Amino acid sequence: MTRDQLCSLGRRSVKIVLLGFLLFACAAPRSAELRAGPPSVAMAEPQVVYLLQIANRNLKARDISKLTVARSALLLAQRLAPEDARVIDGFGCVSWQLGRFEEAELFFSRAFRMDPHYARALGHLALAAYQRGDAMRARELFSEALAIHPTDGRTRNNFAVLKWDRNGATGGNLTDILEELQQAMFTSVGDEAVVIRANLNALEK
Repeated sequence: MTRDQLCSLGRRSVKIVLLGFLLFACAAPRSAELRAGPPSVAMAEPQVVYLLQIANRNLKARDISKLTVARSALLLAQRLAPEDARVIDGFGCVSWQLGRFEEAELFFSRAFRMDPHYARALGHLALAAYQRGDAMRARELFSEALAIHPTDGRTRNNFAVLKWDRNGATGGNLTDILEELQQAMFTSVGDEAVVIRANLNALEK
């Protein structure tokens, strides 16, 4: 469980796919406090976003060298914005890709404490809880993340996958799951949208 397709869950021979760890690298500044903060913080934001984009591209890779590049970009971003939750969350993503799951969860938790409006950290904590087998906690965290950021298609897709969990531990009917995936499609692009559309098509058959 280290890439975009973390795992497939199926029931009645239908499989739908989780989307893996990714930052809001291209998002607007994470909060009103950042936008209204000191000039030095505002000036650093474009550079931080650029470095987060580099980290994102390399987080999708399968080899250590790419993850090293991602970590280097995050280290520089941290120097520019040491209190940026996106950067700390990024370190968690790198740790996860390296198989350091407990360390990753600590980073995700720290990121959310730093900025309680940063929903992606909650989405990552939900994936971590799901990986540990705690489906009910994952459901709670996904719900909290979507309450903060309702248009995060990646998190909404993963919430739908959790509801489709073949062991039925989390419940969720087909109509509700299809609605989650349809809403996820509205704000997703690129490879992410392709996975969500495939999930939707699989369940609509």
